[in-house]
Amino acid sequence: MKTIRCRTLLLFLLFMLLMSMPAAAESMDEYLPYAQSLSELEVFLGTGSGYELDRAPTRIEGLVMLIRLLGAEDEVQSLAKFSIPFDDVPGWGKGYVVYAYKEGLTKGVSESRFGSSNSLNARAFTTFALRSLGYNDAAGDFSYQNSIVFANSIGLFDGNFMTILENEAFLRGHVARIAYETLRYKPKGEEVLLIEQLMSQGMVDDSVGNAFIENVIGGIVRVDPEEPGGKSTSEIALNAESLVLLEVETAQGIMTGSGVVIDEDGTIVTNFHVIEGGYKITVSFDEGSEYTGTVTVKDYDENLDLALLKVNRTGLPAVAIGSSEKMSLGDPVVAIGSPYGLLNSITEGIVSGFRDQFIQISAAISPGSSGGALFNDRGELVGITTAGIAEGENLGFAIKIEAIQELDGNMRLSLAKFSERTAEFVKPEPPMNLRIAQEMEGTACMQWDPVDQADFYYFYYQQQGEDTYWYDVNGDDQIRFYYQEDCSCYFNDLTKGMTYNVYVTSVKDGIESDPSRIFNFTWDFSKEDDYSHLFYRGHDDVPDFGRMFGILPEFSTQEIYLYNTRDFDDDAVLNYVEALEIMGIVYNYHYETESGNEAYVYSSNHNRTSVILSYEVNSTGVYLSIFIYD
Repeated sequence: MKTIRCRTLLLFLLFMLLMSMPAAAESMDEYLPYAQSLSELEVFLGTGSGYELDRAPTRIEGLVMLIRLLGAEDEVQSLAKFSIPFDDVPGWGKGYVVYAYKEGLTKGVSESRFGSSNSLNARAFTTFALRSLGYNDAAGDFSYQNSIVFANSIGLFDGNFMTILENEAFLRGHVARIAYETLRYKPKGEEVLLIEQLMSQGMVDDSVGNAFIENVIGGIVRVDPEEPGGKSTSEIALNAESLVLLEVETAQGIMTGSGVVIDEDGTIVTNFHVIEGGYKITVSFDEGSEYTGTVTVKDYDENLDLALLKVNRTGLPAVAIGSSEKMSLGDPVVAIGSPYGLLNSITEGIVSGFRDQFIQISAAISPGSSGGALFNDRGELVGITTAGIAEGENLGFAIKIEAIQELDGNMRLSLAKFSERTAEFVKPEPPMNLRIAQEMEGTACMQWDPVDQADFYYFYYQQQGEDTYWYDVNGDDQIRFYYQEDCSCYFNDLTKGMTYNVYVTSVKDGIESDPSRIFNFTWDFSKEDDYSHLFYRGHDDVPDFGRMFGILPEFSTQEIYLYNTRDFDDDAVLNYVEALEIMGIVYNYHYETESGNEAYVYSSNHNRTSVILSYEVNSTGVYLSIFIYD
């Protein structure tokens, strides 16, 4: 994942969040019916200034509300005579604090202070409400940190209200609504509402309780958590067999991400940023197998942050694809991905917002989860997880599944071509001094100078008259060649008298260089020749200048060879000098000949061979003279 893109996405998402958040100064008028309904039950009482719905509640007020929800008002009065270790509890609240301690409902903020006048936050009061319904955070039913999300996931209140609680100042109006929703909800393991339970215990008058039940504010309908109408989380988790871990090799190192199999013939959807710049991808499946074969990029869209991959496997388990357009705020979701390389980790949450092409979710999204799956409660794929914001608790995002319809799958790029298009890279240098180092019947041993830190090389060839350069393959992969001092590539099945053109590229971190200079030669080896490699006759450690460049000397003996300069350019001499040096024949000194030319002497560092190069001029032209002495 590129840092710049990550920051851009983060800023975009934060901007969208801020633009779409409800205003902080929300009107409390809509909460008045909740307060009035609770007032008739003597659960929510006003003050000398009315219900004060737009004021922040205090900790002692929240505790009183909790105990009233539990129907323990009478018991509280009998406990007021007991002592407590706190010096900040008003007399009217003493019995409530004693009861809370006896039942293990809350603690003080210090050894001597309960924090009675401290402001109460939404998580704390939601925790109180869940405890009153029999959910136990100490036993692991939920945690204080995720109390709001948990309450939403079981249907205690809807996603819009959850968003308000997580993003706005907590006020007494919110307390009234949470208390109202709690009374109209079934306690854990019970078949009746909490208000009905209190009625059966004689803590609420039947006529008042029945009126409360019949009075549905805002048409609120609560779904029984025991009958979700969909699959359980454990059932949805079986989709893990369709999720994969992607290990992507890039110029910056190995990146990990997730992918989702969407058809049995090997199509995988993931995020573009997961594979960006990748030149090799290893795919790990849930059943433990690993795929390292050819991966094709069928299509990608950087703006959508989506990509389609194809692996050469069939019969893969594919997910069922659903629709994000049928989802609503507060709907439960399950995310499966491989955060930090932990294959197919499962988190759950709810839909907490819709942001253009994104679904905002409370399920945890961590590095490595990108490209994973978001499922609805029917186990259908509704999104591709793409980002989580560490600074925002329970703040993750998935791309709506409908976006994959924008990818037609017809791009079909090799990873090398995809990497070349998308990586931030500097191409390696192309190889220099391509030449024939040795030759045998029907075979030329090709050599070139090594490129610094190149991982391997590709060799391309064509014969005279062809329009296309070819390369050898092993299966579906182009054969890689590795530099060796004597011979890096054998060019086989050559035809006598045929002219060939060849070039080489270097590959570093998956990035291929530009082509080397094209080397051409005419193959003329025959069995009648009394030598079997590319050296002068009688000098089996000195490369043959003429055979390297496909020309014949105009005069030769056992020690002297003259080549007309019209048959080659200056680079040929430089390449030949490099070939000498590779064979261990290196520059020693130079001198002036009798004809006034400069002669350059090259001597072997392992035997007595010497080679002298000089230019000679006569009436027919200019010649390169090569003298060889043993």
